[in-house]
Amino acid sequence: ERVLQLLELDGSVEEDYIRIARCFERTRQRCCRLEQDGRRVREQLARVEAERAALEVKLKHARNQVEVEMNKRHRAEAELEKQ
Repeated sequence: ERVLQLLELDGSVEEDYIRIARCFERTRQRCCRLEQDGRRVREQLARVEAERAALEVKLKHARNQVEVEMNKRHRAEAELEKQ
C-alpha cells in the first residue's frame, strides 16, 4: 500500500505499470552506481592498507635504527666516563 502511495498510482493500468517499471529502473541504476562505488572504495581501501603496512615497516626500521644509535651513544658515553 505504501509503495502504491509513493508511486501515486491513479492512472490507467498501463500507465501504472510504466511508472512502476521506471521506478524499478531508477532503483536498478542506483544499485549499479552503489556497487561501482563500493568496488572503487574497496580498491582504495586496499591501496591505503598496503601503504599503511609499508609505512609500518619503515617505522619499525627507523625505531630499530634509533635504538642502535642510542646504544652506540650510551657505549660512547660510558667509554668517555672511563677515560
